[in-house]
Amino acid sequence: MKACSLAACLLTLALAANGTLFAGDREELIGEWRIVEFQDDGGDKIGRLGGVSARGKRAEKFAKLIITSDEIYVLRGDGQRDVLTGLTNCAWKSFTIDSTTNPKQIDIVGVPGKDDKPHHYHGIYSLEKEKLSICWNETPRSPDPAKARPTKFASDDEMNLFVCERLPSAATKPTP
Repeated sequence: MKACSLAACLLTLALAANGTLFAGDREELIGEWRIVEFQDDGGDKIGRLGGVSARGKRAEKFAKLIITSDEIYVLRGDGQRDVLTGLTNCAWKSFTIDSTTNPKQIDIVGVPGKDDKPHHYHGIYSLEKEKLSICWNETPRSPDPAKARPTKFASDDEMNLFVCERLPSAATKPTP
């Protein structure tokens, strides 16, 4: 009986370490997302990413949010990765999520700034079918993530907001 319980525990730990058991939303987030809205200080700042506002306009070149199993980053409208801190506050590298909270939480690690230390952004996210919203604190002043994390999906003095639409993957694109 003890051997069976031990085997079950070891299997559970192996699955968790592999990311299979506790994947949650992580697998659903993987892909390319068109950034249709970027709000900073309560205003539309999609132009900072080389994108065009989604309101009534569709452009061939637009900013993208790329999420892989271990990375998150922004491709500007010109296809270049956003790697400069400051202007957009989305020069990102990696992320962790907690899909068990309400709202769901995301913590993003950015590229090192002028002080050669990576930036840490505390945020929340919402995933509804093909729509992803991420709101994050651009300048967390508190080491306590609970105090630095947004509580609603809105941009103000310190909170930034992305609204994204999933792009069809190469496997699902129709052939001409």
